[in-house]
Amino acid sequence: MNIRNLKLFVRLAYHKNFSQTALENNITPSALSRIIKGMEDELGFIICERNNRVVRITEQGKKLLETAKKIDEIWFDYKSSLNKKHTFSGKLKIFSSVTASYSHLPFLIKKIQNISDQIAISVSTGDHEMGFKYVASGQCDLSICIKPTQNLQNTNFFNLSEIKLILIYPTNFKTSFCLDSIFKHPIILPSQGFIRAKINNWLKINNLTPPIFAEVTGNEIIANMVSLGYGFGIIPEPVLEFCPVSNKISKYQLDSLPCFSLGVLYKTEKNSLVNALMREMFYSD
Repeated sequence: MNIRNLKLFVRLAYHKNFSQTALENNITPSALSRIIKGMEDELGFIICERNNRVVRITEQGKKLLETAKKIDEIWFDYKSSLNKKHTFSGKLKIFSSVTASYSHLPFLIKKIQNISDQIAISVSTGDHEMGFKYVASGQCDLSICIKPTQNLQNTNFFNLSEIKLILIYPTNFKTSFCLDSIFKHPIILPSQGFIRAKINNWLKINNLTPPIFAEVTGNEIIANMVSLGYGFGIIPEPVLEFCPVSNKISKYQLDSLPCFSLGVLYKTEKNSLVNALMREMFYSD
């Protein structure tokens, strides 16, 4: 249990809606749901009941809410009393995947603004592997990307979240949902990279050989092609949550599909702005 999670619960009780609360706090609805579930597991009781439209706070949840509000107010007063005078200034060059620029970049920018309002931000987008190269070569100060499978020299990785791979299909797709029947249909895959390797390994373990309709660059293109009915795909969950054609796509959660870590990759060499940002992320709520 931490202050940030209590604050999220307070805002959820106010909005009574996961999507609105998640949008306000720059996280995904599924991430918020996992945080609330984690709080319930830690407390040993249900704090809110969910349905498709509204959230209802339980009686035990209301008691927690009273305490959470008091803690939130005390913490706000304490932070206000510090009256920090930020002395940092300069420019941070950030690399991000397209989807992470929606799902995780706002969180990072908020942390940068907590340090100082005198920091200029430059953002480039592209594939995760490109982010590795940009950090290693010094073309960017940090990258929001998948955790590298191999340790890169003179770099650290700060984990932000665990991302699930999900199976997506057109909303009008009709088949029985078992592995054998689903994977007789055409699949759209990333042409290369970390996620393609994960999918290939999973298909091999499950002895599945679906016909490949297309191999493309970018998970967003996979989602678009699935929405048009060309086949099904396997993508990171946030891609669907921030996809403009999500209303034409359904998802099927296969528990056996792998997860991966998404976070901030940065150089360990001395950089006062990066070091200040990492301290803010480690120690703030």
